[in-house]
Amino acid sequence: MQRRARFFYGWVVVATSALGLLFGAFPIVVSSFAVFFKPYIHDFQASRAAISLAILIHNIGAGFLATWIGRLTDRFGARNVIMPGLGILGLVLMSAEATGSKLWQLYIFYALLGAVSSATTSLPYGVVVSRWFNRRRGLALGLTMSGMGVGAMVVPLLAQLVIACYGWRSAFAIVGGAILIVPMPIVACS
Repeated sequence: MQRRARFFYGWVVVATSALGLLFGAFPIVVSSFAVFFKPYIHDFQASRAAISLAILIHNIGAGFLATWIGRLTDRFGARNVIMPGLGILGLVLMSAEATGSKLWQLYIFYALLGAVSSATTSLPYGVVVSRWFNRRRGLALGLTMSGMGVGAMVVPLLAQLVIACYGWRSAFAIVGGAILIVPMPIVACS
C-alpha cells in the first residue's frame, strides 16, 4: 500500500516569503532608482551627483541598520520584524506625496526608506525559511530569493508606466498602498 505524501507547509512559507521580497525595499527602492532618476532631476532641478546622493544615503542607512535588524529578528522573531517593516515601508512610500521639491526632502525620504529597508529584504525572510527546512534548505532559499529577482525585473517596468501616467510621487504612493494591501495580509496569515 502506498502512502500518500502530505503537503509540507514550509512551501507556503517559501511562497509567502518570495511574495514579501517581491514587494520589499530592494526591488522598489534600489532596482527602480534608475527609473525615478530623470523625474528627480527634472523635479528637483539638481545634478546627477546630487540626485545619486539619495540612493547612497539609503544604502548607508540600510547597511548600518542591517545588524540591528538581524538582532531584532533573533530576539523577537522574523514575523515581528517583517510585519512592522512592511507597514512602515508602505507608509513611507505613501508619504512621497508630501515630499516637496527641495533636495533635502528627497534625502530625508531616502533616509527613512533606508531605515526600514533591511526589515523587508532577505535577512528576516531567510531566517524564517531556514527554520522550516533542513533537507531542501538551499532550494527553499533559492525559491524565496527569486521573489526579489522577479521584483527587480517587474517593479521598475511597472514603476515606469505609473510614473509616465501619474508622476513619481504617485508611483511611490501606489506601490506603498499595494504593500499594505497585498503582502501584509498574506505574510500575517502565514
